[in-house]
Amino acid sequence: MIHCYLFEAKSIQDYLFSSGKMKDVISASERLDNLIDSTQTSVLYEVLNRTGLSHDLLDANMQDTAGCIHFIRCKGGAFYAYCDDKNKLLALRSSWSLALLQLFPSLVQCDALVSADVLDDALQRGHQQLAQARNTPAITLPMATAISKRSSRNGKQAVTVSNREAGNAAEPLDIDTQLHRAYHKASTRKGAMALQDKFTPDHIDAGLTYESSFDSFEKRDLALIHIDGNGLGLLLIALKKQLEGKSNQQYRRAFRQFSAALEAATQAAAKEATAKVLPIVNVDERTPTALRPIVLGGDDVTLFIKAEAALDFANTFCVAFARESKTALSSLVSEYPGLPEQLSASGGIVYHKVNHPFVQMHHLVEDMCLYAKALTKSVTSTENAVGPAVVAQIRVGNASQQTGDGLLKQNQHCDLSGWESEFPNGLNLGQNRYFVEDDKVFSQTKTQHYAPLQHLLMLSQGTRPAVSMAKWRQMATHLMANDVTEARSLYNRSLALYENKKGDRRVFEAALDALCPPGYERKEWVYSKVTSDVKSAHSFTVINDLLLLEHFHIKGQQLEDIKEQA
Repeated sequence: MIHCYLFEAKSIQDYLFSSGKMKDVISASERLDNLIDSTQTSVLYEVLNRTGLSHDLLDANMQDTAGCIHFIRCKGGAFYAYCDDKNKLLALRSSWSLALLQLFPSLVQCDALVSADVLDDALQRGHQQLAQARNTPAITLPMATAISKRSSRNGKQAVTVSNREAGNAAEPLDIDTQLHRAYHKASTRKGAMALQDKFTPDHIDAGLTYESSFDSFEKRDLALIHIDGNGLGLLLIALKKQLEGKSNQQYRRAFRQFSAALEAATQAAAKEATAKVLPIVNVDERTPTALRPIVLGGDDVTLFIKAEAALDFANTFCVAFARESKTALSSLVSEYPGLPEQLSASGGIVYHKVNHPFVQMHHLVEDMCLYAKALTKSVTSTENAVGPAVVAQIRVGNASQQTGDGLLKQNQHCDLSGWESEFPNGLNLGQNRYFVEDDKVFSQTKTQHYAPLQHLLMLSQGTRPAVSMAKWRQMATHLMANDVTEARSLYNRSLALYENKKGDRRVFEAALDALCPPGYERKEWVYSKVTSDVKSAHSFTVINDLLLLEHFHIKGQQLEDIKEQA
């Protein structure tokens, strides 16, 4: 009989951003990064040792032995373990639950303890119990009753503050925020560098100092990036099929090997992306790097970064992740043929002011990540294919509770009253999501095709573009004011002036054509779907995408060029 214990921490992003204070987000991210890992510094390792349990947390190749707890997964806020002695797992469950109650009282979690004749069946039953546990309301302590004083930031019950914050009166704080603040003030922050080291390039021996506060960015723009892997579920399903009938030890080793490969690919991609943007985010060695890692676990990455460097970081990460995942998974693929050879990653970027509530920005960047992943899934030709990397981005001028779809419609959709014959469903001023690279490996035959980002850059780069950014901006203003005629007039005058100065209009036209999706036709700067069905009519431009690039990405590139020349 095999007994399995499965644990998962849920809603980690909500937990990190719950107080809305940057110092709390940083402390919570560093503390959680040290929670579950196959290292001697993790909380899981300490709990196992203090409970006196035999385990293979540090050695994935250990032989199966009686009474030993063997781990199938132990990264990314979750661990799955099995043992032939149920009492050992009950002891682990009790000790682990107590440790979490003391260290992370309000962290949403679920677990399951199941038994079966074979490991595969036990895991399947465990996952079913986890799914049920996610929908079961959990009581956390201390319980906030109706007459309790509450934290003004998140509504949780406030508890007595042992060490007062700066000032005469103490801010009512919940227990988790107090633990984060105590950790933040500690002279030695155990494991604090672990998360940062995952981003620091290997060639930097002395390490980097990352921003711990964004007070210096007052009235400046920040970017919040959230990137998630594609094809992970497909690979796990394929691997599970390959392991049918295999021994428990083979099953465990294969999944531990996959987990380690995924972590290695994500860290390598994060380091390469950090190295790419260092000329922009690292003003000098004495100044903290304008980048703050928040999450790096499994195929999931979240970070704050200087706005000018956000697109370069996201693009570099996605390209590097696909390449590194192919390298890291090569031995597993050779041992179990039929697995996807590589993974990809898609993500979202939200540009916002430093004083915007981080909780709102977090929900918005998750919406943009889902928006990007929806395009990834739509262009795969088969159900088992891994789609291409996509990056979606949006700029937020004011703090808002709206979803990503709501903001895109509010800020970029023009109804164009009086122009229904030409634009039955209005006009979108941007697409907001683009493929990271023009990879022929990925099929793009299923639905609407969005051109690679490089095609958009062709319109915005150059010392004297055919249509200047100032003209694009004026055109956007006229379109939002329902004045299509003046927008067209500005466009045609710009092209005429460009030709008078002996500019090559054909290069500009070719760049516009490259952005035209299949099934669409281009008329000047507008792309319209070829259809006789009014309900499915769709028209868009790339004006807002160009303006976003010009405001952030191009400025960042110019700054990098200046530093290289210096």
